[in-house]
Amino acid sequence: IAALAPGATQSRDTRNPSEALRSRHLCGLKVIDGLRSGGPRQWRRGDAYSPEDGHTYDVRIEILSAERATLHAAIREFPLLRSSYALERVSSPPSSCAIRD
Repeated sequence: IAALAPGATQSRDTRNPSEALRSRHLCGLKVIDGLRSGGPRQWRRGDAYSPEDGHTYDVRIEILSAERATLHAAIREFPLLRSSYALERVSSPPSSCAIRD
């Protein structure tokens, strides 16, 4: 996580299922890991952690162009429940995380 949304009130990983991790800061947290090439425009078998709900999802990413990609996520415990998210390259990196407590 490189930046928090404007007005964000959650700055720590309070919804993590592991009590020991609930006090860690969200800024700098790696949320996507383990992707492997699945072909020229595919990344597969990755994990994505969502601090919003504390769940880890199975993910794959499909590269559509140099500017766009689609992330496909499935709830690990219920693989038939899937969602897709459009990703776009930003023209400039976000400002660094400012919320610290």
